Amino acid sequence: MGSAPAAWLWIRPATQHNVRMVGAVSMQSLYLEPDAVPSMPTHCQVVGISPLMRSLMTEALNLPLEYELDGRAGALMELIQHEMRQLPVLPLSLQYPTHGPLAERCRASMKRSTIGARRSE
Repeated sequence: MGSAPAAWLWIRPATQHNVRMVGAVSMQSLYLEPDAVPSMPTHCQVVGISPLMRSLMTEALNLPLEYELDGRAGALMELIQHEMRQLPVLPLSLQYPTHGPLAERCRASMKRSTIGARRSE
């Protein structure tokens, strides 16, 4: 059985944002120094994550905040920077299916969703 494709939301440093999720979601965050990868986009975008990048991120999340640059940890972070430069850009949103059972489930889910609903306080 395959798993859902992994995607990553690239958010530039110092960008104010909120995250809201619906359903079963797995999330990891990777924080980099603002100038660590200068060739990254200047705007937010969704990028695809390869199995290699997913593995590199998992390893990076187990590193201490203060890691040695001249060793395995430094090499791992350098490889992440190289991989980040070639992640494929994905659409910011996905189209809903228009026919069949999956389309019906999507429409029903959207009717039940509270995304975008504002609470009065």
